[in-house]
Order: sequence, then C-alpha cells, then structure tokens
Amino acid sequence: MFPAKRIWTIFTILVFTVPPCFATEQEWFTAKNVCPFECCTYGDWLVVEDTAVHEHPDIDSQILGALVQGDTVAVTTGEVHVVPGIARIIGRPHWSAESLDSEQKVEILQYIGEGYSAVRQGNTIHRVKIARTKQECLENPKPGYCWVEVLEEPESHWWVRLSSTFQGGWVSMQSPGLKATDACS
Repeated sequence: MFPAKRIWTIFTILVFTVPPCFATEQEWFTAKNVCPFECCTYGDWLVVEDTAVHEHPDIDSQILGALVQGDTVAVTTGEVHVVPGIARIIGRPHWSAESLDSEQKVEILQYIGEGYSAVRQGNTIHRVKIARTKQECLENPKPGYCWVEVLEEPESHWWVRLSSTFQGGWVSMQSPGLKATDACS
C-alpha cells in the first residue's frame, strides 16, 4: 500500500518545483527528489549491468566513468524529466478531476502512485486518475481513467544521483544498469 503521506509529499514537491507558466507540448516538466514507483526507496542499489555515470541528469552531459556489474552504490535522490502528454476531456471526469475545465486540454505529467497522476491545466497542477496511454482505453476501458482521449503520451526519463562511487554523478534509469530498491518486496 502506498502511504497517503508519501503521495502528498510527492504532490507537494511537484507543485513547488514547477514554474507557474503555461507549457508548450515540448517543454520539459521536472519532478525533483522523487522515487517514481510505489514503494520505491533510495539507498544501496545493486549494479546489474555496467552503466555510465553522467555529470548532470542529461544524456549529453560529460560521462564521469562507469559502474561495474556486481557493485553496490548509494543512491540518494532522483529526478523524473517528462515531456508532458496531452489529453482532451471527452467524458465525465473521475471525481478527482472535477475541477478541470472540460474545454481545455490537459497535460499529463508524472505518475504519482495508487493510480493517480499529476496533470497540469493552465498553471495549476492537479492529482487525478487519468489514462496515460492511447492503448489504455482501447481494450476494456475503465471509466475512472478513460474520460479523456490521450492525444500524445507523456515521455518520462528517470535519473538517480549517487552519493558513493562518482559522488554527485547521475545515472539514467532508461538503461537496466541499476536495480532500484522496492520497499514492498
């Protein structure tokens, strides 16, 4: 079970790390100090495949070195960089989304947990249940999620920061290099 306090903490971080502006479809949304799946915990993680360590959370930043399969590294925090997805409201929203304007598009940001995602409409971030992919509502659509038509799916990139080897370096979680700690297992 994903604790309500953790959901609120993540939501609070999202609200205070997003500039109050209108984003275009290609602007990045960055959620800082987050671990993006239920029961995700930072700490000592196993290196399951040799992987590059970057100076900054950016694939084009300088490579500081490589982690070696079999090692353990201390991971202290993370960031999720998202190109927001875009959705159009086509039905009666889930109760969590009743404050959204049905005439405006919704930007789908980060998955928070327990079926909820952060979405942005205008300069306000909301915590709602919403479909995140086009496929999600094609087969056996769930009314609690499929009150939108997903026009563009969000594109997420998770980065984690190391505090031991290559202190302060960043590893992209797009590759299977590190095994994240799951406190629920």
